[in-house]
Amino acid sequence: MRPRTLRACLDIAAWSAYSRYRELASYPGWFLLDVFIPIIIAVVPILLGRAVGGAEAQVNFAMHVGTANYAAFLLV
Repeated sequence: MRPRTLRACLDIAAWSAYSRYRELASYPGWFLLDVFIPIIIAVVPILLGRAVGGAEAQVNFAMHVGTANYAAFLLV
């Protein structure tokens, strides 16, 4: 078996992206969902943390984790 070259790996990635594009292009509504669903999935825990955490939630989070920026912490 021959080792994969960078060119072969790039060809595989390009064909994979092209096939995904063709699939999404055939159903225009799916393209919008493909863009917005990851955003919605990331925003839900952030909004829940703000709504349920209370007034001292950011201070408690910073004390235990080391950063007060919990939105970036959850997204990363």
